[in-house]
Amino acid sequence: MKLRRTLALAAALFAAPFLGRAAQASTKASYMHYLKALLLANQGSHEGALKEYEEALELDPQSAFMYQQAAELALQMGRLDKARELADRFLKLDPGNPDAVLLEGNVAWAQGDLPAAQASFERVLELKGEGRGVKVSTGAAAAEGNGAYKQALFALANLLSAESPEKAKKYFEQYLIDNPDNASEAEYQIALIEQREGRLDSAAEHLKEAVRCSPDNAQARFALAQIYETKRDTEAALGVYMEILQSDPRNIALLNHVGELFFLRGESAKAREHFLRAKGVLRDHPAACLWLALLAEQERDFASAAKALEDSAALKDDASVNLRLSYYFTQAGRLKDAVGVLESAHRKWPDSEEIAYFLALGYDDMKLASKAAEMMLEVLKANPEHRDARFQLGAIYERGGRIAEAEAQFREILKRNALDAPALNYLGYSLADRGMKLEEAEEMIRRALDVDPKNGAYRDSLGWVIYKRGNVRDAIAELKAASKLLPEDEAIWDHLGEAYMVVGDTYTAWMSWKLASSAAPKRPDLAKKIGKAESRLSSEEIGALYLKLFARLRGTIQSLGAVCLIEGGAGSKTLEFRGLLRYQAPNELRVEILGPLFVPIFHAVLSGEDAFEMDVPRIDGIPPDLLRDHLYAALTLLRDYLSGKVFAQIGAAYRKTWRSQWIETPGLIFYPDETQTQLAALKPGEDAGAAAGPRLKLSLERFQRRDGHGIPAVFRFEGKGFSIEFKLSEVAVRFKGSQ
Repeated sequence: MKLRRTLALAAALFAAPFLGRAAQASTKASYMHYLKALLLANQGSHEGALKEYEEALELDPQSAFMYQQAAELALQMGRLDKARELADRFLKLDPGNPDAVLLEGNVAWAQGDLPAAQASFERVLELKGEGRGVKVSTGAAAAEGNGAYKQALFALANLLSAESPEKAKKYFEQYLIDNPDNASEAEYQIALIEQREGRLDSAAEHLKEAVRCSPDNAQARFALAQIYETKRDTEAALGVYMEILQSDPRNIALLNHVGELFFLRGESAKAREHFLRAKGVLRDHPAACLWLALLAEQERDFASAAKALEDSAALKDDASVNLRLSYYFTQAGRLKDAVGVLESAHRKWPDSEEIAYFLALGYDDMKLASKAAEMMLEVLKANPEHRDARFQLGAIYERGGRIAEAEAQFREILKRNALDAPALNYLGYSLADRGMKLEEAEEMIRRALDVDPKNGAYRDSLGWVIYKRGNVRDAIAELKAASKLLPEDEAIWDHLGEAYMVVGDTYTAWMSWKLASSAAPKRPDLAKKIGKAESRLSSEEIGALYLKLFARLRGTIQSLGAVCLIEGGAGSKTLEFRGLLRYQAPNELRVEILGPLFVPIFHAVLSGEDAFEMDVPRIDGIPPDLLRDHLYAALTLLRDYLSGKVFAQIGAAYRKTWRSQWIETPGLIFYPDETQTQLAALKPGEDAGAAAGPRLKLSLERFQRRDGHGIPAVFRFEGKGFSIEFKLSEVAVRFKGSQ
C-alpha cells in the first residue's frame, strides 16, 4: 500500500503537460530513475536505490520531494554525510517546509549535534505557531504539516528527556493531547521520565495507562513489572509477567526470569516448570539448562543435574560449564564421564589452569597416579604459585610412597608460607606415620595446632606422632581429645585402637576399632585388627562389648517424634494407618492414628513402667484381645529399644557359626548387621517365658545418621500370625547432651 501511494504521488508531481519537449524528456528520465529507486528501496537494495535517486536528482535538481526521499533513505542507511547534503538541499529549496526542517533535525541528531537538532525541532513547532506548514484547512499539505509537527514534538521530548526531564515531560503531555491515537507510547515515555526521577508510583500509573490504551504494548508491561521488582513487590511483578507470557508463551528470556523469581521465593516446583518450558522452546538454552541443573543440585540429585547440563549449548564456549558438569558427574558416581568432560575441555582450553587442576584430581580419583602427577606438574609449570596444585602433587607422591618427592613439595609450600597449617600437618603426619624425623614432625604438627587449635585432624596427628615416639599414655590423651572433636573419623578410632592394644586395654581397643569400622565398613585391615582383639577375649566379654557398642551407636535418646505409616496384619487380615509416633525418656511412648485432615482419632499409650492405654478401632477378623496383646508387646519392645533398656542385659555371650553371628542373653538375642557394628534385629531369648506376652522379633532397617548416631527409619515386628511395621518420616530426635 505504501509503494502504491508513493507512486501515485510521484505521478502527480511529475505530470507536467505544459513543459517543453526537452524539459518533458528530462522529467520523464528523472521519473524513471525515481520509480526504479522506489522499487529497489522496497526490495531492500538501498545502495542501488540511493544511486537511482542521485541519478534522478541530476536530471531534476529542483525536486524537493525527491531530496526528502533520498535524504531519509541515506539516514536509514547510516550515510550521514550524504543525508546531510541531501537534507540541506531540500531545506534550501523549501525553507518553510516543516518536513525539511524536521529532516535537518533528524540528521543533526544522528550526527550527534544535539543543539542543532533541538533548534530544528523547535523551529518546526514555531512554524505551526506562525500558521505555516499546518493549515486548519483540509488537504495533503495540512496532513503532512501536522505529521511533521507531531514528529518534532515527540523527537524533542525524547531529545530532552535526559537533560531536561520536566521540559521533556511537558512535550510528551502536549503530544498526548495532539495525538490521542498514540497515547500508549506517550504514556510509556512519560513513565520512563518519572522512573528516572525516582517517582516510581507515578511511573507505574502511567505504565498502567499505557497498557490500558494499548494492551499489546509489551514494553510498557515489562517496564511496569520491573518497577514492581524495584519496589520488591514480586507478587505484582509476577502477575504482569504472567500476562505477558499469555500472549508470548515462547519468550525464553522471560520464562527464565519468571523461573528465577519463583526460585528466589522458594517455590522450586514453579521455578522448574518455567525452566522446563524455556528448555522446551530451545533444548540447549544455556540459562534454562543451568537453572534446571542447579535445582537438581539443590535436591542432591546429581544425576538429573548432569543430564540437564549435558544439553547446554554453553559447553562448547564456556569452560566453567564444563567444570560444573564434571562435578555433577563426580557426585553422581560417574567418575569416568567426569574425567572425559575434563579431558575434552583441556584439549579445547589447554591454557586453563583450573581445568588442568581438576583433571589431575580426576586422574587421582581414578587411581591414575602418574597421569595425575603429570597434569599437576603441567599446572605448576604454568603457575609455580598454585599452592593447591603443589599440595595435591605432594599428596599424590605421598600416597604413592614417593615420600622424598612429597616432602620436597610440602617444604616448597612452607617456604612460601611457614604457617600453612594443612601443609604442616600433612607433612608432619606423613613423616610420623613412617617413623621418620619424628622430632621435626611433632614440631610441625604443633605449629599447625597453634594456627588452628580446635582442628580434630591436627590433634589426631599430634597423638599419633607422640605414639610413634613411644609416649603411649600421652598419645591416648591427645587421641581421645581428637575423637571428641571428630567423633566419626575412622582414622582417630583406629589410632586409639592401636594405642589401647599397646597398653593392654583390649576391651577399649576392640571398641575403638569397631567405631572405626562403623565409619569405614569397607576397610579390611580393621576387620583383621578386630579379629586380633577378639582372639584375646572370651565370648562373654565380646557379647558384653557388643551390647555396649549397639547402645553407643544408638545414643541416649531424650525424645523422638515422627510421622509414620503403620502397616501390618493378623492372619489374612491387613491393616494400614497414618499416624504420629512420640517417645519421651524414660518411659512414655505414644502412637496416634490420624484421620482426615491429620486429626488424631485413636491412640495407644505406654507410660510409667507398665501402664498401657489403647483406643484403637475394631478391625473385622482380628480379635480385639489379640490386637491389644500384640500391640502392647510391640510398643513395649520399641520403648525398651529407644530407652536403651534392651542393652542392659546381663549374661551376654557372643555366638558364631560359619554363616551367622549373634549375641545371646537370657532374655533377648541380638543380631548385628552385615558390617558387624549396628544392631539389625532382636528377639526374645529361649528363657523368656509365656508370661512375657507374645514373642515378637524386632527388625531395624534404613538407619539414618543423626548427631553421630544411627536411628532406624523402619521398625518391623513379627510374631506367630501377626506383624506390624512402623515406617518413620520427618524424624525429629534429641539426644542427651545435645542442644
